[in-house]
Formats: sequence, C-alpha cells, structure tokens
Amino acid sequence: MDGRGVTIGHDAVGNAIVTGDNNLTVVLIGVDRIPDELQRALQERRLRPVDLPGAVPLPALTLLIAFAGTDRTHWQITARRTGAEPVVRSLPVPWLEDRAFAPALDSFRRSSRVPARSSEEAAILDAAAHRLGAALAAVLSVEEAAFLIEAALGDPPPPLLVIESDDDAVLALPWGLLRLRDRFAVRAGRLDVARSVPGDQQPALSPPSAPVSLLVNVSAPEGSGLDYERESFFIIRALHEHIGVVVNEMGELDD
Repeated sequence: MDGRGVTIGHDAVGNAIVTGDNNLTVVLIGVDRIPDELQRALQERRLRPVDLPGAVPLPALTLLIAFAGTDRTHWQITARRTGAEPVVRSLPVPWLEDRAFAPALDSFRRSSRVPARSSEEAAILDAAAHRLGAALAAVLSVEEAAFLIEAALGDPPPPLLVIESDDDAVLALPWGLLRLRDRFAVRAGRLDVARSVPGDQQPALSPPSAPVSLLVNVSAPEGSGLDYERESFFIIRALHEHIGVVVNEMGELDD
C-alpha cells in the first residue's frame, strides 16, 4: 500500500467499503462490520483490501481538485482510477464557465433550507438543482462520465466518485446533484459521492486522552420534507458498531 493508508467506511446502503493502495476500493456486500482482527491486519498493512473475504472491487473515480493559480479562475484536476495512470487537466471554474452557476448556487442553498410553500418555489429549487447538476457534471471528461455510467448499469452497489481537495469551497459544492444521463445520479441510486482531504493536508491531532464523544442532532422545521426518523436510523446504523453509543429520543425541540 502507499502512504495514503487504508480507509474503512460504508456505502449508502450500509455495506462496508475499504479503500487502500492504488485507489482500489472494495465493497463487502451484506457486511456492515469488518472484524477487529481484519481491521488491524488492514491498518498494519498485513492484508490488502482486495484480499478480504468476499471483497468485490468497486468501480471508483477520484478527482483531486485544486486551484491552478492565485487568480482562482481555473481548476487543476487530477483524475485517478484503479489500474490507470493519473490524468491531469485544467478547466475553468464552473462559476466563470457558466455565469448562471453562482446565482443558481445561491438560490439552491437558500431554497433547500426551507420547505417549498408553492409550486413556483418548488420550480425555482428544481431549476437551480438542474443547473448545478449539469455544470458539475461538466467537470468530468467524456471518458470519465462514460466510465461512471457504464459502471452503474449492473447490480448495486453503484460506482464511487470521490471529490478530493484541500479547499473548503470545492468540497462544499453540491456534488450530490451531479447529473448523468439526464438524471440526478445519486438520487437514482446510480452513484455514490464522497468528499476527502488530501492526506498531507489533514490537520495533526494530539493523542487522545479520552474516548471520542459525538453528539448528533437530527431535526427539521415543522412541515419539512425531511424524514428525520429515516435519517436518524441511518446515523444509528452507521454508529452501532462502536462501543458506548447511547441513543436518546428526546422528541420535540422544547424537550
């Protein structure tokens, strides 16, 4: 394995996924938790992800995105796929390539935070999402888009697109809206999207002095379309393998 190490996570349906050397990602269908001894073997590099029992290579594409200069008018994109040489290219940033991008992004961020109160408001949100999804899809080369589309034709899990950057503005873009074949690929279950920070850019942490504490609050305005019970279930399922998780159903905000 290279110096990037091993990353263990889950896909959208709860299957364990492992990313190791050479950008190779595998999925363990029907497995939500990798046994401790195998996790140690992976982290100690005594075992490759592809050698895990039942591991299925997951079609994956990683786009490392950085600004090409101080003027921040172009992105330098390094595309990596398993078994292929990295491909580097430069593209104008989407908000300069498409003058409607920035207004659409602002409209989407404002409109998506509150429930639509009329068909007109819903249409505005939908139009903004379509504009952003098409613009972000243009970041892909023709070959990369074809790779993701073809990889999504079989049975799940869908291919994985990793957006990697040390710039918060890049990571904060709504990549989940990316459109392939005239549809929102993530919503259609034809693509998984993840965000990542380059390993050498990650902040250094002091050794832990106590177990990690995590407080998760899932809430929604009255009348919102967010199914917060469903979202809570996904969070609890992702955390259930960790010792000491306590679920407290408090109910209303006033409680």
